[in-house]
Amino acid sequence: EGRFRLDIRKISFTVRIVHHAATIFLISFSYCANYIRIGTLVMVIHDASDCFLEPTKIFNYMKWKKTCDSLFMIFSAVFLISRLVIFPYTVLYNTYYYSMEIFQPFFGYYFVNALLITLQLLHIFWSCLIIHMSLVHQMGREGALKLLGSIQVYLGLLLSCTAVITYVDSYPSGKRGTQ
Repeated sequence: EGRFRLDIRKISFTVRIVHHAATIFLISFSYCANYIRIGTLVMVIHDASDCFLEPTKIFNYMKWKKTCDSLFMIFSAVFLISRLVIFPYTVLYNTYYYSMEIFQPFFGYYFVNALLITLQLLHIFWSCLIIHMSLVHQMGREGALKLLGSIQVYLGLLLSCTAVITYVDSYPSGKRGTQ
């Protein structure tokens, strides 16, 4: 078990480095390329859950278990909604699909979208960790592993359906390429 914990910490450190590099490039480039609205929206969406994480850490250090658990559940809900629902359906949709209807693609389009998709992949990774932590805390390690094993099949189906729907929705009117 100690080895598993060490591997997660190494992965988490690498993920944090990638996150910070992508964030710095995204903030800098959005400012330089006059993508101020996108950069600001990304920062607001990311800060929505952070205001619950820091008090959770403080109450954890103070050993206030019930308060810590309650704040962690609020943090988890806000994190999952803001980063797995709001972020992809507002920021990613507008920068990836909608902007193609208005502007011709250029380097900035590909660069910003690559950084935003990198952030979304990191959101998915952290969401899985948060869900796993919540389940282990509520159900114990064995119960959480059993539940996650059965959910994994349904999650694979859901992701496959989401990919197909996204592909179909990307060309809603069939007008792409005729301009």
